[in-house]
Amino acid sequence: MDALTPFGVFYRYEDYEAEGPLDRTRAREMLRSLRAWIESRLRERTPDT
Repeated sequence: MDALTPFGVFYRYEDYEAEGPLDRTRAREMLRSLRAWIESRLRERTPDT
């Protein structure tokens, strides 16, 4: 997990002040886009059976 989220522990346990409120709608859109990209990459690597 550390390799995937190198800053996760820092932001969880250190004093982290966000520059503004989280735009949940935009975050959700970005996550959907990321998931679609990952799934397409996985389909490319998976041999057809």
